[in-house]
Amino acid sequence: MIKINILKIFNLLIVGLIIFLCVKYLLTIFNELSYTQIVESFHKTDKTFILISLLLTVFNYLLVILYDYTVARQLAIKIPVKHLCVISLITFTFNNNLGFGALLGGVLRFRFFSRLDIKLKDIGKYLIMFSWVYWVGLVFLSIFTFLFIDKNYIIKIPHCSLSFDGHIIGKISLILFSSFFFISLVKDIFNLKWKILFPIATTKRLIILTIVSSLDWLLLSGVFFLLLPHGHISYLEFFPSFMIAQIGAVSSHVPAGIGVFDALIIFYLKDVFGINSIVLSLIMFRLVYFFLPMLAAIILFILYERDWINKIRERQRTKSISKE
Repeated sequence: MIKINILKIFNLLIVGLIIFLCVKYLLTIFNELSYTQIVESFHKTDKTFILISLLLTVFNYLLVILYDYTVARQLAIKIPVKHLCVISLITFTFNNNLGFGALLGGVLRFRFFSRLDIKLKDIGKYLIMFSWVYWVGLVFLSIFTFLFIDKNYIIKIPHCSLSFDGHIIGKISLILFSSFFFISLVKDIFNLKWKILFPIATTKRLIILTIVSSLDWLLLSGVFFLLLPHGHISYLEFFPSFMIAQIGAVSSHVPAGIGVFDALIIFYLKDVFGINSIVLSLIMFRLVYFFLPMLAAIILFILYERDWINKIRERQRTKSISKE
């Protein structure tokens, strides 16, 4: 218990330090922003790329349904396709915008699944397995990014003199992913059913989830890359900085990574694009990938809840008529 508390405190301190340094950095660059230049940059932006980024966002949000579908298949939980799609879209969008993914996602899925008469034990298993599915693609892509794409990438933190080679993250990611895959393989071969191994998917579904999660992160990076000024750097040159910014954002549990992602992406790319251009890209990115899907998810949530309330009322009417 003491060891667990120490780890939690250490984790909170690290996260708190990252958030503090990122906010401090944003405050220092605030005076360099020019509203006029941001507006001018918007007028120069090719609106076709904004449209393409919107289409990629739609495809990305539809893709995440495969997370829930694969986990449900892994646990042999029968969920009607209509409900699975709606629950997946609402939960993923709320997680993306409001943060605290494991907690918020758990609350929402418990609310929805309990209505579908899914056993409490199965809901618990579902939530435990879901705790790692978003991360597996990020870890997998980190291997290729920092061990193959850019071996000499240097990771720095705003307002901090510390720096280290990116291949360290690549090697850690390789160890994590290889261990996870090896345990899954051993579990399949020897048909092990120890409780401690439960959250690890079968090898087949681990591969599927890795592909889905990797595509999820690639589409997300593609949306942001399309909203940056073009002709400065290639996608492969941009991707390592995006990965570091996302790792920091996801680790912080800040809603939509706001502040942390923004500070890190500005810090790494300011010399390439200029602060005003990146700020414009961030504004458009938040509108396209976060704000608009959140509006759609709220509407979908209201309609889904209304439909459920109407069904309950209909059942009550039927019962009252049958009693009469």
